[in-house]
Amino acid sequence: MRNLSLIIIVVVISAICNSCGDSSTTPPKPENGNGNINNMDLVYDIVKKSQISYIKSLQLPSGAITDNTQSNSKICGYFANFACIALLKNPSTENTDVVKKYMQWYMGKLNGEVNTIQGGSEIVGSIYDYYAPNETTQGNYDSVDSYAATFLMLAQEFAMLSAENKSWLMQYITKLNLVAKALETCLDTEENSIPTTFSNDDDDYLSIASYVYPAKYLMDNSEVNRGLKSAKWLHDEGLLTTTSNYNMLVNKNTNSIESEFWQSTMYNWIDNKDNEDVLTSSWDKFYADATSQLYPAIFEVIDPYSSRANKLYTEFNKNYPNWSLGILPSSSHAWAILSFAAANINDKARVEEYMKHIYSFNSVNKQKDHWYSFESAFVLLAIDKIKKSSSATPYIPLN
Repeated sequence: MRNLSLIIIVVVISAICNSCGDSSTTPPKPENGNGNINNMDLVYDIVKKSQISYIKSLQLPSGAITDNTQSNSKICGYFANFACIALLKNPSTENTDVVKKYMQWYMGKLNGEVNTIQGGSEIVGSIYDYYAPNETTQGNYDSVDSYAATFLMLAQEFAMLSAENKSWLMQYITKLNLVAKALETCLDTEENSIPTTFSNDDDDYLSIASYVYPAKYLMDNSEVNRGLKSAKWLHDEGLLTTTSNYNMLVNKNTNSIESEFWQSTMYNWIDNKDNEDVLTSSWDKFYADATSQLYPAIFEVIDPYSSRANKLYTEFNKNYPNWSLGILPSSSHAWAILSFAAANINDKARVEEYMKHIYSFNSVNKQKDHWYSFESAFVLLAIDKIKKSSSATPYIPLN
């Protein structure tokens, strides 16, 4: 009898352990007898755990977060900033420690006035892309404006969590000032002389991607607009000590996004004063034309529940009706940010459809192809957003 009791205890303990979400076992399936998924809470839970685990697995001992699991993966601050913002929606001590370690790494990599790799001048407070496993760099980046803007967004999210977090961040005010300075250096203002290779120097308070790529993109400026709002919050809380008037910068940037990018029924994906015929947006072109239409609402340059946001999102779905099934015209990027666009307008049906698609991979301990930390971030942000939007107005398409 003693041996039988021991066997029963072992079986029970084993069953309990197998139900705890161990990554080495296949998660439970939220399906009915016909194989249809009918338990979205379980879907969300499994997907969320998988994506959090994925992001954490990408962190190197230094604190850097790689883009993906490839041994020579790029380390892009822009991707990692969003990944950490998403982790903070699930602010366990372990997740917060991952973010702190990453933020220390990022702030330790800020550039000075000289590009020590390529030579020549550099934007102070910018950060290069690096490459695993040894964190080598070629001394370049995809942009300066969006990297800086999204790090300021991360700093705000981190500080808002607790007084302890805010106190920890206080020791890095000098570094935060440098990041804010990098962002402001990219704004076309009276003080900044913008190179005119792509964009006019017309003091419109739009940002250029960098002085290497001085183009004014709608996507970047939507992120910059949100980053400037974060800078204002950080300044009000004493975490930035610059003399900048962030209210003014936000307002002028917002006004120029409206006057320079909006063209009656669509936004132009780029400020196209010099190439109007060539660079006008079309719904037929998925990137950057169609995808960029969603960015002003995603980053709340415009109200996500406004008629304009609704019409643009509705038109996007007419042109790309199967994105929530994972079917896209571009195969090199998963575009999980579309799920957040859906959550942001409270399109519960498409969010659920997309999460079921992601669950089909995560439930067998896999990730979708072309999956980056950026994708994990926006899946987590979409789940967080849709779960908090139960009392919000549901999405109803406007003609």
